[in-house]
Amino acid sequence: MKIIVFSGTSEGREITEYLNSKKVNTIVSVATEYGSSIMKHMPYVNVNIGRLDRDEMISFIKGADVVIDATHPYADIVTKNIKSACNNIGVEYIRLKREDILRTDVITVNNVDEAVNLLNKTKGKIFVSTGSKELHKYISIENYKDRLVVRVLPVEESENKCKELELKNVIYKKGPFSYNENLEDFKSGNVSWLVTKSSGKEGGFDEKINAARALGINIIVIKRPAEDKGLTMPEVKKIIDQRLIENLKFPLFIDISGKNVLVVGGGKIAVRRINTLLRFGANIKVIAPEFDITKVDGSVEYIKKEFESEDIEDIKNIFMVIGATNDREVNHSIYKLCSIKNIPVSIADCREECSFYFPAVCINNNLSIGIVSDGNNHKLVKNTAHKIRRMLDNE
Repeated sequence: MKIIVFSGTSEGREITEYLNSKKVNTIVSVATEYGSSIMKHMPYVNVNIGRLDRDEMISFIKGADVVIDATHPYADIVTKNIKSACNNIGVEYIRLKREDILRTDVITVNNVDEAVNLLNKTKGKIFVSTGSKELHKYISIENYKDRLVVRVLPVEESENKCKELELKNVIYKKGPFSYNENLEDFKSGNVSWLVTKSSGKEGGFDEKINAARALGINIIVIKRPAEDKGLTMPEVKKIIDQRLIENLKFPLFIDISGKNVLVVGGGKIAVRRINTLLRFGANIKVIAPEFDITKVDGSVEYIKKEFESEDIEDIKNIFMVIGATNDREVNHSIYKLCSIKNIPVSIADCREECSFYFPAVCINNNLSIGIVSDGNNHKLVKNTAHKIRRMLDNE
């Protein structure tokens, strides 16, 4: 299983650490170097740094099983692009939401523009904790250089923005902040107004509001953008656990001696699987336009032709089918036919279309060992099989 996480919050970090604990191959996309720096090293996680537009996201998420959107609640454009990219190529999209905290003791506005319009009618210093992205909108406030006290992340992007706007009172700190830290910053700035976003419990929203209340500071809260209902952290973790179960295949060892097996395709993969099946006594029929029968270690029936749906109908008591052609459409049609007839099928180029995974097989005397992964890590299966065969040979 391969999962991509678009991260920009503490929830993004938490869900990534959970995926790593489950040994899930994960790619995390973060916008900045700072976002990468707060991700500790994890063996099953790779980090991609940089902002992506919708088309870049489409290329980025190809091959993923699931995309988890754990970006900031106010990053509505990014969320829209992620969702659109997933819909474009049919990848499952999960929105990991941050619980909102509703307060009735604050002034609520829809956006920064509305906050600025309101503040233009007020006096006193203004503590801005809405990030650096929209700082330029506050310059329309009269005497903004003297009135604004800005708290932003200690990163180059924020520092450059503050210098560009010639802001005098800037606090460079990384949150979330405790109640006492907020008290200290509000007091040092001697502020009368606080502008903040509804950043939720994880963003230290209550600690900020309660500190401002204790000092008698007026509070303006910018509402979150409207979005579709997302899932909580426990709900997302439950989905991940379920997906992992779905990708596991029970190692059922069965007798295929004398059973009829159809193999469609005559390339390297087909030959390798035919030779494995022959070791267990299967009756094999091969259908392929080209097939070097001299590479087979036993007797098989070979029909030189393109596959047709009737080929499955013609075989009596067919036990299983192996689809190993180099044509995606043919392999898919094999999968559909076998699904309708409830015939076990392994499709070489698409694990989602396999009712069973064809294992790497290790045999020694009366001992047989089969190895599969979740369908993603063929190299791991190959290396593990090699180690086991070497161990059996030494025995």
